[in-house]
Amino acid sequence: GNSYHNELGPIEDVTYENEDSAQLPATAVLMDPHNQHDEESNLAVASFPLAIDGNRDIIMVENYVENNDEMDSFDNMENLFSHPGLEQMREEINWFPESEEVVSKALTNAYMDDEHIHREVMERYQNLEPMEIEASVLCDAYEWLKKQNPMKTNNSEDQQQQNIEDILEGKRLYIQEIVDQMVLAVRYDLIGPEHASMTIHGCAILFHFVLEKDPPETTILVTGMPKTVDTFTLTKTFSEFGEIEGAACASNSRGFGLVRYLRKLSVKNVLNLYHGDEVVVQNVAVTIRQLKTGFR
Repeated sequence: GNSYHNELGPIEDVTYENEDSAQLPATAVLMDPHNQHDEESNLAVASFPLAIDGNRDIIMVENYVENNDEMDSFDNMENLFSHPGLEQMREEINWFPESEEVVSKALTNAYMDDEHIHREVMERYQNLEPMEIEASVLCDAYEWLKKQNPMKTNNSEDQQQQNIEDILEGKRLYIQEIVDQMVLAVRYDLIGPEHASMTIHGCAILFHFVLEKDPPETTILVTGMPKTVDTFTLTKTFSEFGEIEGAACASNSRGFGLVRYLRKLSVKNVLNLYHGDEVVVQNVAVTIRQLKTGFR
């Protein structure tokens, strides 16, 4: 007889369903994602993985539907989890053994998040090209990483170790936020699953997570550019080293660029010049890093 609420409207009760159709009340945290419709009772019925005290089970949530608007809302939620791009994205993310759990949590968060979270992702990315989204997310992660300093002056060994552990946990939480954003961006067709996966992999490389399968080493990050540099100038500058698959500058004119070549040899050409002399963009010598495992 407890009452609950979610984005679909008030939930009259949460019960286990067993073979004898006995109903056992449960206090539950609703999570993710396989929605069904009970045509016989004309009730909206949703199956969710259930998390109570760390255990997982299946519950049936009977959520009454009084008008077509609520049913439309329910159908929208069903579409959220049946989007083919999300399944492709799930298959392509392989950056560390917990990736499946992270994606599942992102799907859960997409269902549970307030509308303003969805709106925030839409507003942030809707006017950007896919590679601009990727460059912007990587720029955010890069700037966040620069602010982390595990070896603070005058700290004891124990304090330094705790700082390292705190930073690692911060990285995991940050990656989760990125996956959450990419799930919504794919859901709203702001970015394709391939670019979303590459974005997540790129952030995982920046954070030194161990990848089960390394992505192609054809991408460089360019930092320290004048803030006036745009994607056209970036592409023109680096096309002399080889054929470019795509390039983009991070949003908000932050002097951060991403260049992805068709061949690894092109990256080698850039790095040979960079280590032997310098690479100049709009009369400014920039910093070049290859996006690969062991990123420094």
